[in-house]
Amino acid sequence: MNLHICVLPVSFLLDLLLGDPAWLYHPICLLGNGISFLEKFLRTAGGCQKPGEHPVRETICGGILALVMVACAFVVPWAILFVLGKSWPMA
Repeated sequence: MNLHICVLPVSFLLDLLLGDPAWLYHPICLLGNGISFLEKFLRTAGGCQKPGEHPVRETICGGILALVMVACAFVVPWAILFVLGKSWPMA
């Protein structure tokens, strides 16, 4: 039997039964906090406190925000998996 077929349903059932631990900060919350922080920082640094005042600056700051957050969402898990892959004895 191919065990790969069972991974998704079993994972779904485990998530329903166990859920997320209350003591563990969820990665989506970390990304949301990062977006809020970076948006405030970029608005202040770019001089875009009032929405619509400087549309070109807002577009540039929004692009920077999107690139940074997508990079963080990719690089952090990749780095964790890379380190675990190098240090795992069964790999």
